[in-house]
Amino acid sequence: MENKKLVVYFLIKLAIVFAVVVAMFTLVFGVLFCKGETMYPRLRDGDVAIYYRLTTDYQVGDVVVFESGGQSIAARIVAREGDTIELDKEGRLLVNGNIQQEEVFFPTEPIAGGITYPYRIEKDSFFLLCDNRPAASDSRFFGAVSQKKIKGKVINLFRRRGI
Repeated sequence: MENKKLVVYFLIKLAIVFAVVVAMFTLVFGVLFCKGETMYPRLRDGDVAIYYRLTTDYQVGDVVVFESGGQSIAARIVAREGDTIELDKEGRLLVNGNIQQEEVFFPTEPIAGGITYPYRIEKDSFFLLCDNRPAASDSRFFGAVSQKKIKGKVINLFRRRGI
């Protein structure tokens, strides 16, 4: 009889822990399984990014997860509402006329069929660029992303390639 009580007690504790973990990863945190090399070298194909859903205080430089075309994508915020974006002939990003010093190895060139420059970012929106600019379809193609489409800010990364 005592063993049955211990088993039931253990199962109840296990169910509570499971419910708390599920609630945390559906309401507070999110998981992005990275596909492709659009954020190379920071995020690679097969990496797992954990993002925080409850923040709305996004800053330039933050890597965020947003919804586009029915899929979740990671990209970096390079400008915010009211900023004007331009791309020069050398493949550099200009925000409000100033060349941006980024730790990006790839040139920032316009995408054929994308937006026209100069591009002014509307209210409650962000201009998002992937780090591997030649391999990405980002705000250069579809314009600024509304804050409502941003799911959260990436806070942790797990390398799981080759597993």
